[in-house]
Amino acid sequence: MVLVTGPSGVGKSSVGGELRRRGYVVYDVDADGLARWVENASGLEVVTPTERDDAWFAKHTYRLPGATVRGIAEAVGDGMAFVCGTVGNEGEIWELFSRVISLSVDAKTLRRRLAGRTDGFGSTGDELERVLAWHARVDADNARYGAVLVDARDSVEVVADRVLTAAGQEPTGEIVYPSPIRDGKYADPDGVRWQIRGGVRWNRLERLMKDPAVRLLHVYLRDIVEVPADERAALMERIRPYLKGKAEADDYTGFRAAEFKNESRRSLLVVEETC
Repeated sequence: MVLVTGPSGVGKSSVGGELRRRGYVVYDVDADGLARWVENASGLEVVTPTERDDAWFAKHTYRLPGATVRGIAEAVGDGMAFVCGTVGNEGEIWELFSRVISLSVDAKTLRRRLAGRTDGFGSTGDELERVLAWHARVDADNARYGAVLVDARDSVEVVADRVLTAAGQEPTGEIVYPSPIRDGKYADPDGVRWQIRGGVRWNRLERLMKDPAVRLLHVYLRDIVEVPADERAALMERIRPYLKGKAEADDYTGFRAAEFKNESRRSLLVVEETC
């Protein structure tokens, strides 16, 4: 059983979702309600107030009970399972895991991801600064206590691959390449979730690619790359013959495109290239 930890905003929930999509057993500390805020003096669970200052945090700890971890381990048995999340009593429970993986990003990336949050820990100004202060020392602390550091700056699919490697899992069977269009959804490296709205015709595709307000992803095999504005015209020139049915007969390359929206109704254009 593997613990996937790291500061708020580093991508633990997104990686857990990707591992679950691949068929692994995954428990999310927050979403699955495994941890509780506890008053340090009494040991009693408390209701989390809307606003929390330094004085409140000094008297309370977000705890994952050891009994809960042991119960998961018993349920999993000899199988592989991942517990994704960060709690304040990790020093008490690390020994219950066969391995601890700590996701790592630079401060600039973390600040950008947290700034895009509308809820969750780190979404307010005070909490953001608290997370950034913790981030300054978390990699060194976790590595000192035996965690394996994993670079979490890339797409969730790439980071999930790294987590599996760190956990000693070798990929088996057919390689399933990432495909937001196939899945109908996409979680970007900042944790923003996008839902597919439908395919796009070539004339609308060209308009979307020219719109600077629309983000553009180019997907090829394992790579998901955001295309900058100055490279979009060249990509469109490559795509146009295929969309109009004028590609060479022996050319096995193909393209498909779809538009996605997030909760803020912003547009994301996804272009997937196959061969």
